[in-house]
Amino acid sequence: VEIPAQAQSAGTTGNCTSGVISYYNSLVTPLTSVTNPSAITGGQDKEELGVFVRRVSARRASNCGVSTDGIIQRILEFTDTNSLRPVKSANAVVSSGAVDIYIDNGTGDTSDDLVETVQKWVDGKYTDPTNFGVGAAGISRTVAAASNFVFEVKATLTLRDGADPTSEKAAAQQAVRTFMANQPVGGEGGYFYPRKLLAAIDQGSPNSIDIDMNTDRGTGVFSTDLSKVTVADYQRVIMNEDPIITAV
Repeated sequence: VEIPAQAQSAGTTGNCTSGVISYYNSLVTPLTSVTNPSAITGGQDKEELGVFVRRVSARRASNCGVSTDGIIQRILEFTDTNSLRPVKSANAVVSSGAVDIYIDNGTGDTSDDLVETVQKWVDGKYTDPTNFGVGAAGISRTVAAASNFVFEVKATLTLRDGADPTSEKAAAQQAVRTFMANQPVGGEGGYFYPRKLLAAIDQGSPNSIDIDMNTDRGTGVFSTDLSKVTVADYQRVIMNEDPIITAV
């Protein structure tokens, strides 16, 4: 005889594999044994609120085609309407269904206007297809200018005989400026590599036969040939002034 069965309380505790049930109420006669030939499934524990919010946010973001990479690519199209400087670099930090977005215009002095422009986009609405944004995906989001991680770059170039110190110094300074201007928010995978800066100087000043370089972060000078420096998700490495280059 087949009879329906249901757990007395909700949750996964009522689930079981086939053949597990063998107990029956002895007052029910003339039964001699009971069993469940098939597994009993379908019981689910109550979902915690935080888990529910993250799951729904992720699902809505997926349905709307919003991804971290997509967010960054769209943000890089924005320009400061006052200075006409575009967003040079951006980093989206995702945590528990929230997105914190840090932007930089390549100068280390990102304007409030540019931050506001990007924030308006991420606060977009379903009803406005021209301003869709991350907000339409149900994701908590904030936009802020990246903090500056300041380096003072110093280098001494030893030149080949006959090389012009003035032009070599100018070339090395420009190489440093270009390299530092292209540093992304959050560094390269969370690090800044002074060795790569050294290589940029070497490439910019081909008549150098030796480069002695140190960088000063205000906490002491350290050798650059073996170092990598941790950069936070919200930071961008900049110089506080033009590189100090000496050519001899």
